[in-house]
Amino acid sequence: MAKLHKNVLINISYHGTKFHGYAIQNDYDTVQSKLQDALEWIYETKIHVNASGRTDKGVHAINQYISFYIDDRISLEKLREILNRYGQNKWYIKWIKEVDRSFHARFSAKSKTYLYLIDYCANNPLFFDHAWIVNFKLDFDLIKKAIPILEGTHNFWSFSTADKDKGVRTVHKIDLKQEDNKVYIYVTGDGFLRSMVRMIVGALYNIGIKKYDLNHLKWLLDNPKKGKAITKAPASGLYLYDVYYE
Repeated sequence: MAKLHKNVLINISYHGTKFHGYAIQNDYDTVQSKLQDALEWIYETKIHVNASGRTDKGVHAINQYISFYIDDRISLEKLREILNRYGQNKWYIKWIKEVDRSFHARFSAKSKTYLYLIDYCANNPLFFDHAWIVNFKLDFDLIKKAIPILEGTHNFWSFSTADKDKGVRTVHKIDLKQEDNKVYIYVTGDGFLRSMVRMIVGALYNIGIKKYDLNHLKWLLDNPKKGKAITKAPASGLYLYDVYYE
């Protein structure tokens, strides 16, 4: 048996509704379990893969990065082709390359961006698993005023379903774009708590429908407590947009 000596990195996109999240779970198909199954079938040995971060059930990835060790029995391009066939249109690996042995897809990451998509009045069921479908307009002027409150370093435990208060994170930037009936919210930060982006979007949504005011948003940050923001945007609208390494 050849030694797994080559550390490689893949860039992969996937449709979140095809998997029960990223991380391995008993009796469910996940991105990690299916990818490891494929690699172990190819290399005939146990292989553990490391992602830049986990995605929940229903959350999509445009650019997810996963590192793992392999040997030299097949070329990297051939490996990419085999894995894409194995994915059966549930995922697509854009590229694969060798990286330094010290590289780790999660621990080497410096920051990442999530995209959240809101769609007004979508009447095509093909889009239902790809966005949060809302039936009325949001007040964008209010949302734009709320965004600077959330940017910067804060304790985001109120915007998380994490059990423990380890909520200090830095949100570098939140960008808001509107095209036709679609709203794109890009959230970039050094790291995110469980459900944090979905609850940030939920809070901005509540600002946009005037359920929250700006003072309430500040109060959520100043008085962190698990899940206090309450509204969690649906998983269908969330995409891991990109991850940034040095």
